[in-house]
Amino acid sequence: MDTYHPIASNTEELVKLDERTRRVTELSLKLCAIPGISMPDKDADFENILKSHEMIKAFLEENSLDYVEMELTDEKPYPQLMVMFRESEKNGEKVALVGHYDVVPPKSEGQFEPRLDSDGKLHGRASADMKTVVATQLVWMAEQQAKPGKKPPFVLMLSGCEENGSVRGNNMKDMMQVARKEFGMEFGMAIVGERTGELEHMDADIKVGPICEANRGWRWYRGEQSKEGENGMPAFFALSQAIADCRALISNLNADRTSQRQKDQSNWKTGFVNSFVRVGSDLDMPSDGTLVRMTSHGKSKHSGAFNPDRPTFLEELIGVSGALSAEFGEENLSLRQVVIGEDENYNSVTGGGTVEFVVSGSHMAVVTVLGGIISEQLNHDNHAGHGIEFFASPESNIAKVDTKPLIGIDLREIPEHTQRVNEMLESMRNVLRKVGVDLTTVNDGDGWEIDHENLHFQKLRESYESVIGKDSPALGKLHGNDGRFFDGRAIVWGQVGSNPHGPKEFHQVSSIVPYMDILDRMAGKY
Repeated sequence: MDTYHPIASNTEELVKLDERTRRVTELSLKLCAIPGISMPDKDADFENILKSHEMIKAFLEENSLDYVEMELTDEKPYPQLMVMFRESEKNGEKVALVGHYDVVPPKSEGQFEPRLDSDGKLHGRASADMKTVVATQLVWMAEQQAKPGKKPPFVLMLSGCEENGSVRGNNMKDMMQVARKEFGMEFGMAIVGERTGELEHMDADIKVGPICEANRGWRWYRGEQSKEGENGMPAFFALSQAIADCRALISNLNADRTSQRQKDQSNWKTGFVNSFVRVGSDLDMPSDGTLVRMTSHGKSKHSGAFNPDRPTFLEELIGVSGALSAEFGEENLSLRQVVIGEDENYNSVTGGGTVEFVVSGSHMAVVTVLGGIISEQLNHDNHAGHGIEFFASPESNIAKVDTKPLIGIDLREIPEHTQRVNEMLESMRNVLRKVGVDLTTVNDGDGWEIDHENLHFQKLRESYESVIGKDSPALGKLHGNDGRFFDGRAIVWGQVGSNPHGPKEFHQVSSIVPYMDILDRMAGKY
């Protein structure tokens, strides 16, 4: 018998649940209370990532499940777990259940104080992405272990570093190598448990997430001035132009709806996010003048959900700077700094930030002019509507900001666009080199689509139809995940929730039992 007990503040709602849902929800609540943040990698909270890891290990031991964990080193600091049935064959072809227990930073107060509401919504950071599904996977494995007889060919692969793009070891790829080398395993299919019942886009009464048989690519790039180059306005314009050209091309690519999946699924588009930017002051920036500061708080959401049809904050700033130059003269406008996003943080962004210009001389008309510029430049439909706030004031002794140009790009291309995206990236590199910025790859994962002849995939689809009463829609998943390591033999299939990485993240606990029922039916086919 396990030792996980209801959290006091949720006891009243937990006792209303059926036994299966209650057990998963209790475990999810405990996991969601742990701030095991891995993004950005430089700020990873290893203590709390390991706390989640140890809680999961305790559950495995209490439920007689075997597991393998990776040795932690300075070079490979992230924990991983591979969970297996006791006294089952460890070699041969397996179906991998794939999950992760690391999280992105909170975006609202109390996200690490999870709660279950009377409407069946489990609120909290990682409730939808994806600790509730991890809890489901664990409880399901424990149930299968407790049943007599031969076990189905399933293993559970859990990562502690998925949210940072698996950019360092240990990661899912490392654990797969151990599975193959030490146990002789091969993976016939992976079921990645990321949320697929996306309430932002689907009916509220959906029972469980659909099976996503295709997935977009997942690419992160970081550009930093590694040698002597331009700063200030030249770098600002070069970075802005690179972003504008890249986003405009992707928007045009998305407008061409030629493939069948593009026709069938309206949101099957290539995604683009300018994750972060840093630019320092012009060398000749005056210390006295009118300091102009523009700030956008943006909207926190999953980076994979940003709309590439709308201009980025950086592009909007180009329009404002051009209007200021026209009004006051290019020679009288200097850049003090640009600060957008957080270096190395690709997965938890708002698209907002701050830019500061200095207008030389005593231009008291700046406030009036700037208000008109922002109204004219930004208040129309094709802009992102970042809600820009501005401040302008005469200042003396304005200090320069000594920051080298820096830029982060998050690309999620559908397989139909891979060739054009690669061509575009080479063009972007050439633009950035002009100001001494080299674009390097942080994370590079191609999109995929599973072979419909895959026998495991067929078993899952048959089981889904048997339990739900109709076929799963043939969808593609937009968000990046560890399924990319399985050489195209992966699908993404999860439960129901909303706003992952955002301030109002929640999971619908009514989707737990249908998910487990489908896994039951699938396991029975072996």
